Amino acid sequence: MHFPKDQVSPYEKRLRTSSEAAVSSQPPQALTAPPSRHGDRGNADREASEAAEFGKLISDTKVRRELSISRMTIHRWDRDPRMTALGWPVRQHFNGRNYRDAEQYEQFRARLVREAIARRAALLKQQPTEKENVVTA
Repeated sequence: MHFPKDQVSPYEKRLRTSSEAAVSSQPPQALTAPPSRHGDRGNADREASEAAEFGKLISDTKVRRELSISRMTIHRWDRDPRMTALGWPVRQHFNGRNYRDAEQYEQFRARLVREAIARRAALLKQQPTEKENVVTA
């Protein structure tokens, strides 16, 4: 039985292509069954390719662990213009999860460390030395 070409599913097209390839000298293409269970994400391949366009991504879970911050802190930082000015990476949402650009995150983290070191150095300059604390009688 033959169906018109516009009524053949992509899976059947691959099956036909692979059966033709088996006859030829080329190795067959890998076959994947279409999503059949309820709740399967049929567009996962498309979303993965979109993620690749952005470059390497880091999950919000990993960011939270590295910075020892809560989900609510990340939520607030996403909306805080001061954090954006510091270079906080923009949230990217894929498959119900949030990700950040890894390169932007590393730059943001390095900037936080530099600022913390500068603040610490300024505090140490303000504190009197031990020689100044000694009172002479």
